Formats: sequence, C-alpha cells, structure tokens
Amino acid sequence: MSARFLLRLHLLFVLAMAGANLLVHALKSRLDFPAPKYWPMSIFEPRLPTPGQLLPAAGALLLFIVLWRKRWWRRPVAAIAVAGLLLVALSSLGQGWHGAFVQPVAGAAGNMGGIQYWHDALELPGFVTAFCEFESIQPGLEMHSGSHPPGAVLIVYALQKAFGTPGGVGLALFLISGLLAALLLPRLFRLLGAPELAGYGLAAFFLLPAAQIYLAVSMDALVAGLFLGVVVFYLEPGRRAWLLSLLFLTLAFLVTFAALFLPPLLLWWEWRRRRSLRRSLSLLAALGLLLLLARFGAGMDYLQVLLIASSRENPEGFRLLSEPMTYLVSRFENVAEILLFLGPLLSLYLWRGLRRGAGAAAGLARAAVAILVALFIAGAFHNGETARGCLFAIPLLLPAALREAPEHERERVLLPLLFVQGLLMQLFGSFFW
Repeated sequence: MSARFLLRLHLLFVLAMAGANLLVHALKSRLDFPAPKYWPMSIFEPRLPTPGQLLPAAGALLLFIVLWRKRWWRRPVAAIAVAGLLLVALSSLGQGWHGAFVQPVAGAAGNMGGIQYWHDALELPGFVTAFCEFESIQPGLEMHSGSHPPGAVLIVYALQKAFGTPGGVGLALFLISGLLAALLLPRLFRLLGAPELAGYGLAAFFLLPAAQIYLAVSMDALVAGLFLGVVVFYLEPGRRAWLLSLLFLTLAFLVTFAALFLPPLLLWWEWRRRRSLRRSLSLLAALGLLLLLARFGAGMDYLQVLLIASSRENPEGFRLLSEPMTYLVSRFENVAEILLFLGPLLSLYLWRGLRRGAGAAAGLARAAVAILVALFIAGAFHNGETARGCLFAIPLLLPAALREAPEHERERVLLPLLFVQGLLMQLFGSFFW
C-alpha cells in the first residue's frame, strides 16, 4: 500500500464524513429534526489540552514507539495486555484524571452531574433488595440506570462499596474490562482459525480509538467483555465451556438489553456450522429458566423491566412512525460513528473481510453485522453513540478485518494509524456519556 493511496483513502474518508455532516445539517435546517452538531458524534465537544494533559499523552506516544519498534504484538499475551492497558491509561489521561476516570463514573459539574449509575447507586436500599424490587424502583432512576436491567447499577453499587470513590470505581471497571479482553480475545482468534493473529488482534483492540476512549471507563466496555465471553465459551466444546457461556450470557442479560443481539448470533452460528440448534437452544432455555427463577423467586420481572425501559427510551412509540426523520438520520449516524472510530484503513479491511472473506471469521463478522443492522432498523441505539454502545461488536469483527490486512501493512501502518487517531481524539475532544 503506497503512501499516495493512504493519503487518498484518508482524504476521501474525511471528506465523506464532513459531507455527510453538512448534508444532515442542511436537512435539519429544512425539516427541523434534532441532530448533533458534530454528527456522527453525539456527545462531543472540541477542546485544547492543558500542559499537564500533554505529559501523559507524550508518555503514551513514547511508550508506543518503543513497543512498536520491538514488535510487542509478538510477545506473550500477558505482556501485550499489560502494555495495552498502560497505553490506554496514558492515552485516557490526556483527558486529565477527572476526565479519564472520575467524570465517566460520577459525571461533570453542572446540570449533567446527576444522571450516572453512581448517583443512583448511592440511593439504592441494598444489593438484594434493589434486585428484587427493581421494577418498582426503575421509574425513579436516572437515564442510564432506568434504561438498563438491574445488573448495571448493581455492579456500580458493589464497586462503590468496595472502592468508595468514583476514581476507584473507574479504575476497577477499566481493569476488569481490559482483563476480560486480554483473556478472551486471543482465544476467539484461535477458535476462528487465526491463531497467528491472536497477539496482534489484542494489540490492535487496545489501540482502537473506541477502546482508547471508552475502555477507561464505561459500562459498555464491560458489556463487550461479557459478550466476548459468551461467544468464546459457546464456540469451545464441552460441558464446562457451556456452563461458562451460560454464566456470561446471564450476566450480559442482567447488565444490558443489547444482549438481545446474542441469541440470533448463537442460533445462526450453530445452524450454519453444524446444521443443529441443540447447543444454542439448550443455552437459551437455561437462560429462560434463570430469568423465570428471578421472576418467581426474587420478584424481578425481566420482561416488565424491558417494557419500562422501552417506554422511557421511546415515549411516543416506534420512532419511524413518530419521528421519521430523526429515525432515518440516526440510523445512518449509528453506522457512521462506528466507522469513524474504526478509522479509514481498518474500515477498508473490514469491508474486504465482509465482502470476500471466507471461513469462520468472515461468517461470524457477517452475522454480527447483519444482526446489528437489524437492531438499528428496529430502533435500537436511537441516540447514536454507537462507538461506545456497540463496542461489543468490534471484537467479533476484528478477526475478519485483520485477515484482510497484508502482514507488512499490519506491522508498519495499521497500528500507528489507530494509535495516533485515538490519541488525537483524546487530546482535542471531550467525550461524555
């Protein structure tokens, strides 16, 4: 890949994003529908870093140069994980300590300060009581807690009791999410027939702009780890793996309604690969029994919680009917933000993998994209923010994308481009969720 091709690719990518932004705002001025100023990014404001914030960013850049020269993706997984987590931490500190680890948990000063899981967790009557009575508590919860199953706010509650401060909770979420990725993503590459890319894939994941920004810290990073656990242990044979897949699947359903992405993925995979549904149906049946146990044994009606969350997210019903322009533009926004955070080169590799890739990796990626598009059409992620909210899909797409990257391009070009994009976005942008 020549330097001229790379320059043209990046220029075309930037022009396409800028042109789409201008088109959206031209339509907005005529048809009067809500759209973020920096479309396709929803909650984002440009900023200038302070001198104190430049120091950790410079440290991240220096560390990356050293690691890249030493081909760190060829090291043992533990070494890749430690280096990757350190890079993400330093890159995130380009937002400052508060912006990196405190604000994502407890919010910022002002009118956005009281809507986080943290604030609801402070008021919960207790872990068990909140779980059992979540249906009655849910309408009084803030935006995030009230639109998720009970597991999301209860995780923050437990971490709050363990660590006490928003920064402590942020660091804990960061380490748990990062370690799940480190333990599971290389196994996914091996299971999909790409063991030679296991270390490189983990390194690439840590350098993704979405990972650099949202891995430290967000509930969505933890969700990505849970989804990865479901898929990895589902693909592995044996009873123990089945039980672990059930454990991760149950946790995923208790943390996010986006877990509805998983059943069709598992069913599709087993049918296409084995012409059977035995393993997937047994897993889903076990999940159903556990949710029934939660309903009749503890009083937590999962379906009712889902309906309450849906009514909060869509108070006027299906948005294609109630707000057709908002619905249509936000569907494109969902796709565009994911591509923006992947960057032009990785987006190109992903397109090639989806279009012409063969084998298990390409099959899983195509299924993941198809189900994600179906969720978008159904109205999910109606406020955009999919680089964060759909972070769970990225590990499932990476194997297919990276198999389309020639070795010399992977080693010389892709990782530096991913890292620099993420670092610059951290330094010159303010992200909030």
